Amino acid sequence: MRDQVRRHGLTVYLLATFAVSWAFWIPSAVLFVGGAGEELVTTPLFVGLQTMGAVGPTNVALAMTRWLGGRSAVTGLLRRFR
Repeated sequence: MRDQVRRHGLTVYLLATFAVSWAFWIPSAVLFVGGAGEELVTTPLFVGLQTMGAVGPTNVALAMTRWLGGRSAVTGLLRRFR
């Protein structure tokens, strides 16, 4: 399984990113359309759903790096941000 993910890493990353992000964005869209509209935008639930969707690509990148390369790979990836 890991060999297939390594071989098709970009495809797996993109699919997982869309799945994770939209898993948070769809409920927030449903709440917005079916709910209070403008007043809903400032509620903690809506802000939390939007934020979790926005950080989906980062979370998927960290999870895939950990799964494929272990803790040291994640540490190496995070060191690049300094």
